[in-house]
Amino acid sequence: MPRKISAKKIKDLCNIALDDLKAVDINAFDVEKTSSFASYILLATGTSNRHVKSLAEKVVDDLKDNKVQILGIEGTESQDWILIDAGDVLVNVMNEAVPSVVAIDIGTHKVSVLIGRIHAPDQIEVIGMAHAPNRGMSKGIIRNLDKVVAAIKDAVSQAEDMADCRIHTAWVAIPSAELKSF
Repeated sequence: MPRKISAKKIKDLCNIALDDLKAVDINAFDVEKTSSFASYILLATGTSNRHVKSLAEKVVDDLKDNKVQILGIEGTESQDWILIDAGDVLVNVMNEAVPSVVAIDIGTHKVSVLIGRIHAPDQIEVIGMAHAPNRGMSKGIIRNLDKVVAAIKDAVSQAEDMADCRIHTAWVAIPSAELKSF
């Protein structure tokens, strides 16, 4: 019966693979005490989509060579951000031109957008931010969807211009007592 490789060993293998191909800003986060799904999360950036693809392939190949099971790989189509799920270790390889944090807060009176890049566990560089008036909500309830959408588009466009990038995914906060999921 094969021996189970520890999460720390998997993290170290990933770190070495990323370093071998000159990944930029390699950061490893120990999340074992705060996460139910992983022990480590690694973030690294590549200088182009081709570099991101090569980094991800190197990590996967090195893990497979060490008999580590890959549970999933996401993002290989766009190559802006590739996620490798090695069970207890998640590896995120991002193109440095793509922001690593995007947050949109849809408030009753304004929409706020923040675009940032993670450099270290405690260091986020804000590269774009914007606010736009939201005239489509009242007391946390959407009254005019077209006006809310226009405010979101306006704030996102301003933040993208400031950051000189385009965003594709974001964390969104919508305060509402009336919000329901189906």
